Amino acid sequence: MRSLLSCVKVVVPAVALACGLARGQVVSHLNLVSDKSQDVSTLDAWRKTNIKDGMSEQDKAIAIFNTIVRYRHQASPPREYLSSEMAGGHVHDPLKSIHVYGYGQCCCAAAEVQ
Repeated sequence: MRSLLSCVKVVVPAVALACGLARGQVVSHLNLVSDKSQDVSTLDAWRKTNIKDGMSEQDKAIAIFNTIVRYRHQASPPREYLSSEMAGGHVHDPLKSIHVYGYGQCCCAAAEVQ
């Protein structure tokens, strides 16, 4: 982990410099991927990594289930009251659960699988 943080500290300023950003300007929406883990930055990236031609519906369902199990922990769910993609204030967006929270309850996991 330490080497990744060191790399980020070097790469991000280099990207900002290459893009002509002045000191103090904000750099956002970076997509940091690794050859050591799956790319789950978007649903399309997830699909490209996990769904292969010729897979049965059952294999696709197992790939979805394995992703949900891999990236979330069963716990009392986070609540966001101002978001439109949730029920009862629970986060049901799979990418938000993976990248922001990493936990939720069974209703959240069921919604993420759907």
